[in-house]
Amino acid sequence: MSPVWLLSAVLVITALASQPAAAQDRGNSDWSFRLAPYLWFSNLGGSEDLGRPPADQVFGNLIVPVEDTLLKKAWAVRAEIGKGRSRLWLHVSRATIVNETEAHPEDDPDDIIPGAYNMAWGTGEVFGAVQVGPFSTAHAIELYGGARYTRHDQTVTLDGAAPRNINESWIDPVLGVRLYSELGRRFWAAFNTDLGGFSLGSEFAWTLAGELGFRVAGPLDLTMRYNYQEVEYDNGKTGGDAYRWSNGVQQGWLFGAVLKL
Repeated sequence: MSPVWLLSAVLVITALASQPAAAQDRGNSDWSFRLAPYLWFSNLGGSEDLGRPPADQVFGNLIVPVEDTLLKKAWAVRAEIGKGRSRLWLHVSRATIVNETEAHPEDDPDDIIPGAYNMAWGTGEVFGAVQVGPFSTAHAIELYGGARYTRHDQTVTLDGAAPRNINESWIDPVLGVRLYSELGRRFWAAFNTDLGGFSLGSEFAWTLAGELGFRVAGPLDLTMRYNYQEVEYDNGKTGGDAYRWSNGVQQGWLFGAVLKL
């Protein structure tokens, strides 16, 4: 068991043993805290628009298709602390993809070179949020903004050649909105979307996500979340140091436990 999951399990057990009921986080003028570790079944690849093939990477002087139809096990952790209408929202995740591929030189699409790639996509988000409109426990509209750190670590190995590595990281400004609603019978739902990049980190990025939660007992909820994030990035370099990905996508299902204090 990884340290993240072990720590989360200890916190959940401790909270269940010590608290008879969960603290209400929305519509609460006092402090609130939420910790949510997730098992993430992720997929990395290029976006597909109007039946066209997925958007490929430019890796040095190569075009490298990065895609898969399978979901891979990954992880994510989210924490939120709030008081009244204000909240601080932290999110960290990491997903990987390893596959064979057929690359070709950027200037010669007919020259196919078999090989393989190993890619990791890491994300760290820090957002401040404020609830607008009625201050209610049953529903909420929150405007949020902050920064998203993204890192791509990738190794491409072509037949008959040594492995080539590219490591790229950037920070995007982000603006978004989140909706929360009680559904009754222990269920709740949340949706969020945001825009980022604006040519200050990536060229452009956007996210769309939805989450369904179920209250188990006391401060513990179980949750199922779907997250889709698309980014357009260009490091501005040429030759062997170039790295561009027009509409790279990380997406997938997250299953987790929410500890509420």
